[in-house]
Amino acid sequence: MSLLRLRTRPSDVQKIDERVQEWVENGRYASSVRGMMIGTSCDKPYLVNVPVDLGISNYHSVDDLNVRPYMWMTNEPEFKSFIRNREHVDRFPLNARSALDHPFTFFFEEDTTPAGSNKLIRKLGTPYETDTVDTMRGNVIVLKHTNNGNIDNIGMEDWPLVKVILEWLVGHRGLYINTCPHGLTKAQTNVYSRPALHEDYSLPVDSRSSPQTYPIHLLHQILRIRDLRLTFFENTGVLTLFALGATCSTMRTWVQAFYRGRVTRLLSNVFPVPRHIEFFDVLHSHHSRIGGSFAYAVVDPSSVFIPNNINILSPFGKGDSFCDILLDRWGCTLVTDGPTREPVSSDFFEPRTIYMKTPQGYSITITESDDFSLMSLMLTGYTTAECVLLGGHTFTLLYPSLVENREVLRLPSVERAIPEQVLDCVSTRFNLLDSTQHLGRPCGESCPNIWRRSLGMKGSATLYWGGFKNGRDSRLKSGSYEWKIAHTCRNPLCKWSSIKPMEMCDWLWWAVPDA
Repeated sequence: MSLLRLRTRPSDVQKIDERVQEWVENGRYASSVRGMMIGTSCDKPYLVNVPVDLGISNYHSVDDLNVRPYMWMTNEPEFKSFIRNREHVDRFPLNARSALDHPFTFFFEEDTTPAGSNKLIRKLGTPYETDTVDTMRGNVIVLKHTNNGNIDNIGMEDWPLVKVILEWLVGHRGLYINTCPHGLTKAQTNVYSRPALHEDYSLPVDSRSSPQTYPIHLLHQILRIRDLRLTFFENTGVLTLFALGATCSTMRTWVQAFYRGRVTRLLSNVFPVPRHIEFFDVLHSHHSRIGGSFAYAVVDPSSVFIPNNINILSPFGKGDSFCDILLDRWGCTLVTDGPTREPVSSDFFEPRTIYMKTPQGYSITITESDDFSLMSLMLTGYTTAECVLLGGHTFTLLYPSLVENREVLRLPSVERAIPEQVLDCVSTRFNLLDSTQHLGRPCGESCPNIWRRSLGMKGSATLYWGGFKNGRDSRLKSGSYEWKIAHTCRNPLCKWSSIKPMEMCDWLWWAVPDA
């Protein structure tokens, strides 16, 4: 883990605080709360703005806030499990019967920080173990709570009490802070008369199978569930995430925040962050969705590639209006010297496509259907990777089990070759299957040999991610279609592989008259 920069001086504190304010004002972060920073090379505390994490609109606990800009930064990927030493103090002295009117949470640096000993802490004059004062290194961030647990803005009027508590914490550092919990005895744990355990932390090893009893204040040094949760989500299949999001309101909130973060990072390449909410408002009002590689990159948590284009799928009569908004409000320009890419191919109708460029050179295509359904635009693509829709508040996957395993089947409406550009893109990112022969599991609803109906959307998966306003999409107009993507199934494990192909031509999709 290589250190990029450690901000310790007063000038550094001021610069990063101004940068955080700028991030909040331009919408990169939804909001911030005022905290107190005790910098390594500072001779007094400073008030700083601590932002919420990406994908979070309102902070409810310290786990929703991002203190990393004021601590240390690395060149590791953003979602990596890292241990942040912190302590929540809701009464002082710790054996006091009455709670503080305003509890505090203290964030400390890691033992491995290359920062020197904290200048202000050396001046505290703590009566406890003075050698620990000299070895207390790095920055300290302090956050304030209301008596009902919410986060509150801290002020310099809180410094006298914060100073006294900090003196105690630093003086007991050998038992309390920046120390490995292993080996502590039950007698040592009695020092902490009232533990303050946040629900976002894990439990230690079962005491029945371990001779050690760990002080509950030190659980944050064992595992921080928020960071583990994000790392777990990145390495979890989409079906599992969809299922987790349907278990309870808490899990749904976590999954939604995870996907909001992915949308924010990817969409930042197209439009500035302050425009994201407005863009999804327009997407929602036009009953449109995002398809193609962008939608797939968002919905697939293990995807690492960054798409360089965005495909907007619109129902009949909405393309021009969407185009005018992009031209007038976002400074996009029309591309008239030929298409930059082929967004969708169809042998049954001619989709109307508009090609555009953003000021940053990002490609945008608006493809308009010939009716009020977007199904035909998805199902006339080249592969099942295009059967993913990202709406203002929902995801829709027609082949979720294939997405789960990063597998792709062709969508052959007629005998046509996949363009080389598309083939290279698909084959390098996914496992492109010529057939289901070597799938290794039953096909289920993804079987290419069965007719699937758009009515009811059986076999598809939908996740309500809430968008940036926690709203709801209008119901996806699926139309009346049924489709199959192959003449036969070669998977020996599939129960439908024995179905004989029809002698008549099996088209990709077939219009079904409305009842």
